[in-house]
Amino acid sequence: MPIEILDPQRIQRPHQGRKIEWHCSLRVRMKFRSLLQELVDLEGEPQDAECHNRAEALRDEIRSLPRFPIGFDPERDVIIPVTSSAQR
Repeated sequence: MPIEILDPQRIQRPHQGRKIEWHCSLRVRMKFRSLLQELVDLEGEPQDAECHNRAEALRDEIRSLPRFPIGFDPERDVIIPVTSSAQR
């Protein structure tokens, strides 16, 4: 079985969108990571109506996190969670 070195599906194109910093607490960042990981895990499962509904619920839960950015293009922009250790 030949090994394909340059798999076209694995090649990443240069970033074309904006990088949006999302300032959040450590607790919110950990919740975001947990929800995002669950969403990524769902992508590997067979896509049926139940899976699609759960994925949409996870996206809604992510968007409802405190101070989550709005007005971004999910296909192009990258949201970067920024957590500071500074306390007020």
